[in-house]
Amino acid sequence: MVLMYLGPQVLKEVIENAELYPISGLFNFKDYFAEIDAYYHRSFGDGFGISTGWRNLDELYNDYCPVPIDGLVIVACRKRDK
Repeated sequence: MVLMYLGPQVLKEVIENAELYPISGLFNFKDYFAEIDAYYHRSFGDGFGISTGWRNLDELYNDYCPVPIDGLVIVACRKRDK
C-alpha cells in the first residue's frame, strides 16, 4: 500500500527506519541447533522408540532410517503369496 500510494522513496524510508518488535513464541533456529543435531545423530537421550523385538530388524531399520520417525507398522497376511 505504501508503494502504491506514497511511492518508492517513502517505502524505502519506512523499511530503513523500521524498529524490531518481539513476537511472543517466536524462536531463533540457532538456539536449538545443538539439540537438533544431537537428535539427528542419535545422541540425544533415550527418545528413539522401542525395539521391534527382532534384533536383525532393528539393525536394518536403524541403518535405513537415520532419523527417528513417529511410528512403523509391519503388516503380514497369513496364507498370502505363499
